[in-house]
Amino acid sequence: MEDIHEIKPLMSLDFPWLAFLATAGIILGLCLLLGWFVWRLLKRKPPAEPEEPPPLKVDPQTLREEALAALDRLAQSQAMKQERGQDVYLELEAIFKRFLEGMHHKPVTGFTDQELEDFLKAQPQVHWQDSGLEPLLQRSLYARFAKGSPSQTQMQEDLRLLKQFVQKHTAD
Repeated sequence: MEDIHEIKPLMSLDFPWLAFLATAGIILGLCLLLGWFVWRLLKRKPPAEPEEPPPLKVDPQTLREEALAALDRLAQSQAMKQERGQDVYLELEAIFKRFLEGMHHKPVTGFTDQELEDFLKAQPQVHWQDSGLEPLLQRSLYARFAKGSPSQTQMQEDLRLLKQFVQKHTAD
């Protein structure tokens, strides 16, 4: 059998290397130029640090009055009358932390129990051994996690202890 078609040679297509390299070079140059401008702009302006608002100067007597009023409300609350230890100690601890936060201008409300204890030990005006706060915080921890239910008299005693603490540390 005879082939009636001739075999044609492969076609040679020239790739436009010069145009491709010129386009790639221009794009790369523009990217480098843009990067250099951005780098200079960022280098010139240091990142703005968030400014903390200055702590509000709250009169210690106002803090004292607010804390004592909150403790009185807690003493008259239904939770105290019905001996709901968990609710009483949650509120007692919240009042205590708000008072400390106002007095020392630290974010005490976000402290864990151990951080709160360390903070109180570091305060020169708080005599940790004589304050009676360690057993109070321990009972608060037990009551919050339902590991113990303090008696009505114990809750009254802790309330009285916290009132004394507030009065003593705002008498200055």
